[in-house]
Amino acid sequence: VGPLAATRILLRLAQVPQPRSIGVATFFNAVPIQFGRAAAKLSLVPDQDARERHGDTYRDDLVARLREGPLRFRVRAQLYTDERRTPIESASIAWRGAFHDVAVLELARQDVTSTNGAAIDALVDELAFNPWHGIAPHKPLGKTQRARVDAYRASARQRGATSEPTSVLGV
Repeated sequence: VGPLAATRILLRLAQVPQPRSIGVATFFNAVPIQFGRAAAKLSLVPDQDARERHGDTYRDDLVARLREGPLRFRVRAQLYTDERRTPIESASIAWRGAFHDVAVLELARQDVTSTNGAAIDALVDELAFNPWHGIAPHKPLGKTQRARVDAYRASARQRGATSEPTSVLGV
């Protein structure tokens, strides 16, 4: 990426509106995964909205929202159709096609600051998150994903993170 392209990218990023809360933000994966016998990109779409942020940080807001009640997201899949409209190997091309509701993800009402919540928080800080930890029918696809696997491993080693949880702590 040259200086002009980098400048264009940074200017575009500066125009992206920031969500009030990650508890009510829509999320997308930029690269496809295996989706059973198909390939798909996924999104999480919140069932709740945010009029204001609770607290100064995204974490404060999320902790407050989870104390109030569960957070629900619709899991939506955008299915592969063909290499022109939904290319597997090019992460730079936006896929064209409809998203379909496939599941609901619910984060249960909880007190993240409780003793059990703090223990889970500490465990999560020790884990290595990696899209390659998933099951085979949901494996990452494409050259971008293949390139990322080494970066995830190096990051986990650098942080001294464990690759999988060794205990569940009541979850």
